[in-house]
Order: sequence, then structure tokens, then C-alpha cells
Amino acid sequence: MLILRGAPALSAFRHSKLLEQLSQKVPAVSGLYAEFAHFAEVTGVLTGDEQQVLARLLKYGPSVPVQEPTGRLFLVLPRFGTISPWSSKASDIARNCGLSKIQRLERGIAFYVAGQFSEAEAQQFFSQVQAGVAYANRPQGSTTGAWPGFQPFGGWKASGSTGKNAGGPYYLQLYMHEQVHCMVRRT
Repeated sequence: MLILRGAPALSAFRHSKLLEQLSQKVPAVSGLYAEFAHFAEVTGVLTGDEQQVLARLLKYGPSVPVQEPTGRLFLVLPRFGTISPWSSKASDIARNCGLSKIQRLERGIAFYVAGQFSEAEAQQFFSQVQAGVAYANRPQGSTTGAWPGFQPFGGWKASGSTGKNAGGPYYLQLYMHEQVHCMVRRT
């Protein structure tokens, strides 16, 4: 799997707003940077030309300066085991551009939060970020915190219209479950 850095994920306005909200809750936060992270499942090594095509396809987002990330990493991804709409479309586009070695593309957002803060203060990030599932330095093997069959991706931010998604007959029951976040501390 290829892991590719992307463009900054937040406009100047959204960056300022999120940094202000985080700083109010955790005064030790001194900086914030967010960029797209792309994950490419490939069947073989990409040639130089294929790498250039892929790089051009993955160049999008707000026109703000790219920074060298510093601080603690909070990686926001679609729930494991699902294929996001972005992934479906991006994977099709890549194949239509001649990138036959690309099986799947997926996108996440890498948030880097600078400052000296405790584990409890790090939890404040989860209350501010707009994401369905957020991980803080998640090693393989830890749980996602989502209940398969009870918390489908379509239930977040009022998307979908039937079943357990927003607006469906089981919609209210989704909010009756405790919200769980996964933060694994490496020792």
C-alpha cells in the first residue's frame, strides 16, 4: 500500500476556527495543521509516468501553503471495512486515466496538533473534529469503537434516508449508544 501526503485539508477560515476552539478547551495547544492523506492499494510498482499521473490526480483542496507537519498525529479515516463514496469515484478516475495497477484509493485527514498536553486533554480533540471515526496514533489490532450493524457510516451528519441511516426508522436509536473513541498510548 502506498501512503501519499496530500494538500492542506483546511481553508484558512476553518483552520482558524478549529484552532480557536481547541485552544479554548486546551490552552496548551500551540498549533494545528491538517492535510489530506491518501492510501493507494496497488497490484505492482508504479512507473515514473504512473506516479506523475497519480500525483496530478491527488492535487486538490484549498489554496493554502503546505507546511511540514509537527505535533501529535490524529488520523481521521472512513471506518475500516467500508468503501467511501470518495474512494469509489477516485478509484474509477484513476483507472480511467490509465492507472490499471491502482485497485483502490482512499482518503483521510491527518491532523497535527502541537503543544504539550495530557492524554485527557488530547481527548478534547475528538469533541471538536468533524469526523465519523477518528483515531489517535492507532496501531493495528485496536478496536474502532464503532458497532458493526448499529453505527453505519451513513448515520453521521444526517446522510442517507432509510434503515439505520439518518431519517430512517432506527435513526434515534443510534444516538442512544455511548460514543466511543479509540486512543492507544504507545509505551
